[in-house]
Amino acid sequence: MSGDQIGIVVGLSVLGAVLLVGGILSLFGRLPMNPTAGIRIPSTLTSEGAWKAGHKAAAPWLILGGMGAGTGAVVGPLLPSAELGVLAFACAVVAVAFLIVGCLAASKAAVLAERSLGPSESEGHQ
Repeated sequence: MSGDQIGIVVGLSVLGAVLLVGGILSLFGRLPMNPTAGIRIPSTLTSEGAWKAGHKAAAPWLILGGMGAGTGAVVGPLLPSAELGVLAFACAVVAVAFLIVGCLAASKAAVLAERSLGPSESEGHQ
């Protein structure tokens, strides 16, 4: 494999691993609010409850995106370089599409969680 092919496979591996690990941690409620990792959109950052609800809703989509990118990393080395570029692009598009759907699910779940908590229970958790 050439350097470019190795770079593509490594890139898909990293993308897949980040989405998969993030999805699994989110699924089991093990991704605490933090300044660097997670779905950091206004609706999930309003409270700990919104964060957890949003990430739990996004988890399946993140896992699917990670699996899509991971599949490209596994299949990539078996393909000639011309097809590897097409595969990498397709896997990246699939991963980003699942990430977007996950973010939308997270936003909706976080807003619903905040509504169910009410303003007095969610104050001071920013």
